[in-house]
Amino acid sequence: METIQQKIDLQEAVGENYDDFLFSKKRYLVCKGSRGSKKSTTTALKLVYGIMYYFFRYGLKPYALVIRRYMNTNWNSTRAQLIWAINKLGVAGWWKIPKSEHTLTFLPSGQQILFGGLDDAQSLTSITVADGYLCWVWIEEAFQITREDDFNKLDLSIRGKLPDVLYHQFILTFNPWSDKHWIKKRFFDKPDKNTLAMTTNYMMNEFLSEQDKSIYEEMKERNPRRYKIEGLGEWGIAEGLIYTNWKEEEFDIDEILQKYGNDKTANGLPAIVSVNGVDFGYNDPTAFVGAYADRKRYKIYIYFEYYERQMENKKIAGALISAGFGRSIILADSEDPRTINELKLLGLYGIKGAKKGAGSVVGGIQKLQDYEIIVHPRCEHTIESLSNYAWKKDRMTNKVTNEPEHDFSHICVSGDTYIKTIHGKKKIKNLVGKNEVVYSYNLDSKKIELQKSFDAQITRENAEVYELELANGYKVIMTGNHKVMTSRGYVECKDLMSDDSVICLCNMFDALSYLCYNAIKGALKCMIRKVKRFFMWTA
Repeated sequence: METIQQKIDLQEAVGENYDDFLFSKKRYLVCKGSRGSKKSTTTALKLVYGIMYYFFRYGLKPYALVIRRYMNTNWNSTRAQLIWAINKLGVAGWWKIPKSEHTLTFLPSGQQILFGGLDDAQSLTSITVADGYLCWVWIEEAFQITREDDFNKLDLSIRGKLPDVLYHQFILTFNPWSDKHWIKKRFFDKPDKNTLAMTTNYMMNEFLSEQDKSIYEEMKERNPRRYKIEGLGEWGIAEGLIYTNWKEEEFDIDEILQKYGNDKTANGLPAIVSVNGVDFGYNDPTAFVGAYADRKRYKIYIYFEYYERQMENKKIAGALISAGFGRSIILADSEDPRTINELKLLGLYGIKGAKKGAGSVVGGIQKLQDYEIIVHPRCEHTIESLSNYAWKKDRMTNKVTNEPEHDFSHICVSGDTYIKTIHGKKKIKNLVGKNEVVYSYNLDSKKIELQKSFDAQITRENAEVYELELANGYKVIMTGNHKVMTSRGYVECKDLMSDDSVICLCNMFDALSYLCYNAIKGALKCMIRKVKRFFMWTA
């Protein structure tokens, strides 16, 4: 034991700010917090260390049970974090980590970390251990337990007399998406002597890199509401939310289709229709939602989602075909027709571009607001999005506008891009934190105007960008979705052609500015550049 104590320092592995969490023996240890707050990794370290400590120190065998809403989601989340903790503590040789099953076994004693899901609640309440004590239960993403009664049943099942040094404890970790959740009322509004309720945030994690921290700083500027939840760990408040007409609820989509599948609307049309959509991404996630709309009862049932980053089209098609969407109608981002065509060739025969027009986003929102939206609990990212999708606030008045918030969608240029101001050309990176008067083209009046700029900011680093060179030798680096005015109208940078002419702001004298055309020189160069992207508002 003396050797083990010298080799394993739990506090050093965890770092700062979590002493109360580590050493509390209260029955309910409830920790809400932002992503990156190290609440989950700290929990994993606490459980792995505790199992070993009580065996070597006292000869006792405490077990741990780890739960998520769905059993199969443990594999790449809680189980992976526990394996990380085992390696972090340098004790991998003492643990059996099977490749094909969830259970982790501490070899010197046979103690185990067990896994379960609330999708099989009956088996959870009957779990026992033959040689030892089931002491600790970790519920990750506890926010997904929508009914307090489900937690109470689990709570009552963990019982029995323990040796004096051991204790029963439920550890609940989650992101606090809504202040309407029962967890807030029970554990935070009126905590009792058996509860330690904590709020954590990313600033408590000294192991985050500067690049990691910059993500939260960007979020703070672009979407303060989301920052309060995902950055500071505060409760989500429903102010300005776009969709309040939704709920999380278990349902069987096959039963819904069997019950209402033959119904007709008042116009004689099928009442139940398939409504599936996909938004493409790579560094940003590719997001797919599978749903049915009941046009007679005005309900939408969201029963399936696919949400992955850095996925090639072949893998996207394979995943959706395996899920049964090969011949289903799928509306996709119409700005990427090449991807749509490739996915169709790969077997998604019903995929097609969504029709977009002026006001189509707001019009679509208004249409959805007429329906009651029912989301199956397994659609975690959909629930997160609906809990966070809000109307943008005016940056000057702080009042809610009629424009929805869109994270990470700004069009951007590199920091060395020159902006023409009334004081001459200035690099956009030198305008951060400053107000300036710049030359701007008014789309309505078709005239060059002087406008005030504000809120120049860094939006992302190490992004995919394009270098555009014109015949006059001018070069600019920008993201692919940055719109460039050409002789054929606005065109996204990634879609420019070699025979396009770009409209530029030119000068004969300082007092006279006008529009002129410059041909593109050569082909666009696409690259991942270690440059910072900047964005600036004008008003």
